[in-house]
Amino acid sequence: MQRAWLMAVLAIAAASAQAEEPAQTDKGVTVQLKNWMISDAFEGEDENFSVLYVQPYYAVQPDPDDIFFIKGNLYASNQTGADETSISAREEARYFAEIPEFWWQHSSDDLRHFGRIGMQKFDDLSGLWWNAPLTGLSYRFDSTLLRYYIAAGDRSSYLRTDWDQDDPQANSALYGLTQLSWQWKLDQYVILRAAYRQDKDNEYAIGQTYDTAEMSARPLEGSWAGLEWQGERHVNEDHWPRYEIEGAWMQGQQIRYHTTTTGPETVQVKSRTEKDLQGYMARLSLQQIWQYHTRWVIGAEALYASGGDGIEGGFVQTGINTNRDALYTTHLSGSMTGEALRMTISNIVLAGAHVAFSWQDRHEGFIAVRQAWRADEQDEVLLDSRLPPNGSKDLGLEVDIAYGWYMPILGQRRGLQMSEFKGKQFMVYASHFEPDFTDPLVPVSGTVVGARFIWSF
Repeated sequence: MQRAWLMAVLAIAAASAQAEEPAQTDKGVTVQLKNWMISDAFEGEDENFSVLYVQPYYAVQPDPDDIFFIKGNLYASNQTGADETSISAREEARYFAEIPEFWWQHSSDDLRHFGRIGMQKFDDLSGLWWNAPLTGLSYRFDSTLLRYYIAAGDRSSYLRTDWDQDDPQANSALYGLTQLSWQWKLDQYVILRAAYRQDKDNEYAIGQTYDTAEMSARPLEGSWAGLEWQGERHVNEDHWPRYEIEGAWMQGQQIRYHTTTTGPETVQVKSRTEKDLQGYMARLSLQQIWQYHTRWVIGAEALYASGGDGIEGGFVQTGINTNRDALYTTHLSGSMTGEALRMTISNIVLAGAHVAFSWQDRHEGFIAVRQAWRADEQDEVLLDSRLPPNGSKDLGLEVDIAYGWYMPILGQRRGLQMSEFKGKQFMVYASHFEPDFTDPLVPVSGTVVGARFIWSF
């Protein structure tokens, strides 16, 4: 399937290259180096992770209605599975090369209608729904007051050099996505989202032995629907409040294989069960912004994701979410649940407050404090690993501090300007999670200190 998409897009690109008018192009490379130290980690030992990304991209517009885009990624790390931002269960290699995006877009009606085919990325602005590439088809409409897209694709279709180390179909999932945004009043938006997911169940046989990595996934069939209100109410030119109110509901069924370890990298299937899932998520964020010589933000947020009762499961996310995006109206990205905790939105209650600043669009920073609880004491919590029920409703307190320096590229660039980031960014952060429970069998991460440098040229 992956090679079929590749040949189709290459054929269309070759045909369009015969156009008489000169094509517009845009190209560049983003280099990102990340390093973070984790103390009191899950294995009870301090860890030091380093990851290097080199991401070249090239875009060409042979005519006003067509654009071809390709983006690569060279990945290197000192640890296996070190990238906590990954949504791919196969990202275990220390070194690999991949093509995460490769698509052709055709537009019409004064560039308001877009059709796109290939490996493409979808972003919901928060990372809570989807923030990852799918291989498939999408249709988009973009106007001043109304924007929407509808898409269908396959999660597993990554063009990667380490396919021989794992079965690329082991964690395959088909998705249908749609999002509609309506600006019903100046700077006031209503957003509708819906998703469907169908995992490929390989029907692992009871009594047979399989690779541990292959059996780590839990096949899921589910549907999601959500409604969000967001906006800014301008009081004057200097300051205004900003709000986000979101509710989501899901239902589905999850297959769980119960195994026993038979070797260093193998397990044997003992039994197979199907668990019904049904739950909801609610989120509220309020921010007051003062725009003076320095931009100040103070805000609070709350989130609730229902849990299960031990027999049936509660709310789970789509599986193509990262929970990472720019936080608190700054360029600084991070986890919505904190860098130390990195919790999946399932069976949790979060409440927090934050203060952020931005000075001359060059210096930014924030400090955030969050308290976490279980929504249901009888259900597990998903961190970097699974935190099973332990009789405690309290989870703990987390404090995150971040500072970033941002320098845009000077001068005017010609071409399509399709790069997601143009400039330099340096970010340092520290995060500490203090658990409110004691469980020697399930240690949780305590402190994370990290840095990230991005250079785009």
